[in-house]
Parts: sequence; structure tokens; C-alpha cells
Amino acid sequence: MTSRDLLALVLRRWYLMALGALISLGVLYEATHEPPVFFTQYSVVLLPPRSTTFPNNLEDPHYGMTPMAGVIVSDYNAGHRLTLLGSPDTTLYGEGVRDGSRVRLPNDGSQWQPIYDLPNIDVQVVGPSPEEVTAKARQIGDELEALLKRRQDQLGIRDTMRMTALISSPDPIIAQVGGARSRTALGVVLAGATLTTIGVVRFDRWWARRRTRRRTDPGPGALAASEREPVLVD
Repeated sequence: MTSRDLLALVLRRWYLMALGALISLGVLYEATHEPPVFFTQYSVVLLPPRSTTFPNNLEDPHYGMTPMAGVIVSDYNAGHRLTLLGSPDTTLYGEGVRDGSRVRLPNDGSQWQPIYDLPNIDVQVVGPSPEEVTAKARQIGDELEALLKRRQDQLGIRDTMRMTALISSPDPIIAQVGGARSRTALGVVLAGATLTTIGVVRFDRWWARRRTRRRTDPGPGALAASEREPVLVD
């Protein structure tokens, strides 16, 4: 099919093109008028007790704190196992979540062989407004600190030997996420025009085959009439 044939087809099937344009406009409106999404991400790092022997908690930790971080994450998630992701950089909004939160240990391994080698708890919050995201982020930080304290209370650990939690961002940094509306609009327009044109071409070919079959098929009425004609026998 040449470009001239395609143009003639589009003009002949203008009503189908108009229907496709209306559907594309509806999709375009929905895609460009979605409410904004706001996101924050921070870490809660478990630190060993302070001592004169190891004054730098981050440089010389002498306690295995990653298991405790895993316990705290499990407590927060009420024992529910989170889906293992292929990359530790995966974000909630990247997975299509527009309102929710997630607390996990970053997996430096794979989906089949996870590796948790740092006592850093990853916290992500996504929501429809900066205020809601900020409030939820602070609430999660407070809950994680309370869970760490409760676990150590249950173990009877002395105050001088207790782990502490360091929140990387006490004041959550909120970012608005989402694609540019201009690029979204361009993508919808191009996709709508392409899909509509392909649909019109296929419809026209189907309609042409159907008309051809109707012209060549005598139909049951013609067969019945031929059966009623007398047969002359010499």
C-alpha cells in the first residue's frame, strides 16, 4: 500500500478515524490530568553502643546489627515477606504505587540469592500530597525506633549496651514524581494515530474479503432454486 492509497483509505473511512480520535482524546485527558504524586526515601541505620574502645560507630562496629535490622523490618511488616526485587534501586512509584509505603532491607544480591550485608533499613513513602507523605515518613521512623527499643527491652539489654537508630533524614525531602505532560501528550497522540490507522487498514481489508465472499457465494436460496429446476433426460 502506497502513501496515496493510505490517504485515500483514511478519507474513505473518515468515521473510523474520527472514532479513534475521540478515544485518543479521552486517553489524553486522563493521562495529562492525573493528580501529582509525591515521594520520599530515607534510611534508618542501626548503630552499635558507644564505647571508648570504638568511638566511631560507623567505622568500627563491633556488633552484628544486620540481623537485628532484619528483625525490626519483619516486626514492622508483621511477618509478611516482601517481594524480592531485582534491583535495590527500585522505587514504589516506579512499580506503579501511587499511595503507600514500604520498609525493607536493601537486597544487594538477586531475586534468587538475596544478600543483606548492611544494617540500613530502607523506607519509602508515596502519596497524593507532601503533607501526607511527610507525616507518614515521620510516623514510620518513630515506629522503627520504638520497635528497636521494644526488642532490646525484651532481651533485657542494659542502656549502655543498646543499639540506636539513626534516621538519615529527620526532615523528609519530598519530591514530586511523574513524567512530563508534554511528552505524555505526544506519546498518546502518536500511539493513538498509529493504532487507529492500523485498525482502519485491517477493517478495510476484512470488509473487502467479506464483500468478495458475498459476491462469489450463491447462497442457500440460489442452491434451492437450482434444485427445483427440472432435469431433462433424453
